Amino acid sequence: MSTSPYRLFHVVVASATRPSPGFVRVVLTGEGLERFGYVGTDQRVKLLLPNRRGAIAPLGDGDGWYQSWCALDDDERPPMRTYTPRAFSHDESGARLTIDFARHGENPGPASAWAEAAAVGDALVILGPDAEHGAPSTAVGWIPPRDARRFLIVGDDTALPAIAGILESLDDDACARVILEVAHASDASLLQAGAMRAAGRLELVVLERDDADRGAALVAAVRALDTVFPGSPADALGKRVDGCETRGRELQEIDVDREILWEVPGMDAATGARIPIDERRSDGYAWLAGEAGAIKLIRRHLVAERGIDRQSVAFMGYWRRGRAEN
Repeated sequence: MSTSPYRLFHVVVASATRPSPGFVRVVLTGEGLERFGYVGTDQRVKLLLPNRRGAIAPLGDGDGWYQSWCALDDDERPPMRTYTPRAFSHDESGARLTIDFARHGENPGPASAWAEAAAVGDALVILGPDAEHGAPSTAVGWIPPRDARRFLIVGDDTALPAIAGILESLDDDACARVILEVAHASDASLLQAGAMRAAGRLELVVLERDDADRGAALVAAVRALDTVFPGSPADALGKRVDGCETRGRELQEIDVDREILWEVPGMDAATGARIPIDERRSDGYAWLAGEAGAIKLIRRHLVAERGIDRQSVAFMGYWRRGRAEN
């Protein structure tokens, strides 16, 4: 058994395609990738990208990789970005990890720019869970209360791969309302949620974004909802957990330009692992991910104005307009 729950996977591009106007799909393969601990839903991994010279400096294979990364000169250090794997497969021909990259037009970040130019054989390094370690992945934010069957899922195009994984994980008795903001309406086809829609279990709202005011359409769509959770008789769903109501006044203001907007009920904030005893009870659960300014407004609306218990709302504002990921 591995001594570390995470390891660096050295991979190369097996294929790069454009499954929709707003995305590049890159399939990766490499020796040892069969040990990747894939769990689906909104699982996060770190991508280490080639530096300005097109190289990825060796960082070792142990727990000291991060210290080695920090110690490199700026020109040598490989840019690091966070992504959600879209799919993973492993058979006699080898392992394949698929990642969908949102395209960002004229001002792409290092990951989006790399994906646009990706060709078969190009190298990449992924920090991900080691399946041989046996410990559960801590990089997952989809932790609904055990009784939840009605879901509000809100995100922009950067969250689309995670939303796709979440929908695929839902039980047959669950129903979901997805509000998605994308560059092109046809990007929503990547959700592959036709079966859920045909069965009446999915309400999908697709919004084409305004690049001058990204996230504004998401905020407006949530505010316009008659009820928060699909199939619920009223917004009372999610208000109470074990008889204790959490009111909006307990919300603390977060400066999204200085602090990370991130709260996942059911997770130990110190370790990132699921809490061992989760007493939350709620029929409804909201998952919000995308640009921090928009997610902050949506979270405040749900908790402070609608009265949804904050223990039933996970929110991840993991990027901010005009700022690069640290």
